[in-house]
Amino acid sequence: PIDLSPYLMNIMPYLPQECMATSDVFAGYDDDILVVKNDDSDYYVPAYNVETLSTMCPGEGYAIFLNGANGIDFTYPMGMALNHSEDHVNDYKARAHVDVIDHTGESHLVLLTEVAGEIKVGDQLRAYAHNELVGAINIVPEHLDGRHPIDLVAIGGADLSQWDGPVLEGYLSGDVIDLRLYSFERDIELLVDSNLDQSTYGNAMEMSVGTINVLDQTAIATSFDGLFPTEELWEIQDPSGTKLVTGVGGKSKEFCLGTGGTFKVTGWDEYDDTWNDGKLKVESLTKNGITYLDPWTGPVEGEGFDGAIIYFSVP
Repeated sequence: PIDLSPYLMNIMPYLPQECMATSDVFAGYDDDILVVKNDDSDYYVPAYNVETLSTMCPGEGYAIFLNGANGIDFTYPMGMALNHSEDHVNDYKARAHVDVIDHTGESHLVLLTEVAGEIKVGDQLRAYAHNELVGAINIVPEHLDGRHPIDLVAIGGADLSQWDGPVLEGYLSGDVIDLRLYSFERDIELLVDSNLDQSTYGNAMEMSVGTINVLDQTAIATSFDGLFPTEELWEIQDPSGTKLVTGVGGKSKEFCLGTGGTFKVTGWDEYDDTWNDGKLKVESLTKNGITYLDPWTGPVEGEGFDGAIIYFSVP
């Protein structure tokens, strides 16, 4: 038996000498398996009827994350060979899945079980990290009529320079998942309100599950690169205090804001003159209980506003 442990991604070799359907490989274990994936970013998630990883074959290795707190002793079935058609899986993948950047062997599955709002067949749901496109999926009828969840795969980056290799594009672990919908009919990207159980890429299971509501608002990408020059933690909140994104000063961060939305930035140590040259219009500034009501656009002259709270909106 192969010992599979909970709370981590297990790497398991495929030992049988013949290819088998993934559902046959894990028959009897479906309640124990949360997700199985390969280096080509194909997934098997039995609880959500996702089976883009439809076949497992000799010579390959697979990553497996268990469902629950208990490990299992896994044994491959004996005497079974591939005896099913993959036509329906290949047809779905050909219509829905899109390669927007090169695969790196690292990926994160964004699994959406319900969708609402301004979304139609033919649109494209896109995943961004630090304002760079890292994944996309075409919206097909199955996504909207409940036959298949949206299984958007985002590609992780990889730095191979220490082995004289390239730096491959993709998300970095901990980057905030930023979803936007490209409307084919309107030729614009729309803001997506997402409710995910894991809001950042690269968690232990390399998967997020949730729902989305596509808003009738144009998505605007706003860069915070260089805005926080120190190593102090900072965060962006909406007016109700809900945390939207966090980071560390000096690191490039972006967040997608809708027109008219008001948010606040808080928690850095010292503010200097690296504000983004008018990209953001500050609506008010509060420090030590005093609110400065005059709207202004940075940079600020004079003393730094240590620990200030800045409310701002996209002009």
